Amino acid sequence: MSILRHLSKQEAEKHKNLLKKIEEMGQAPCKDYADDFFFDDGISITSRATQQIAKSICQECPAKQQCLEYAVVANIQYGIWGGLTIEERIELRKAMRKNPKQATA
Repeated sequence: MSILRHLSKQEAEKHKNLLKKIEEMGQAPCKDYADDFFFDDGISITSRATQQIAKSICQECPAKQQCLEYAVVANIQYGIWGGLTIEERIELRKAMRKNPKQATA
């Protein structure tokens, strides 16, 4: 399953641009995993464990910040992006609205 099937044409283009930036920065650790690995539902114990592993992989990525910014700006509603789940990105957006000058990931 490809992530692109979840995205609109505009989101897919942004995603392709993000991947290009990641490639320019060097090998991103997430590229060694299937797309689905980062898009688990996080409900079952196995899924929560998978989310934690995915988040730890993101911590080592040189493109973590760009990935997170993409997910926040594009309002991506699923998956791990830049090391954060959708719930964590929602909280980040709330913090950004409250205090835009201090909202950094």
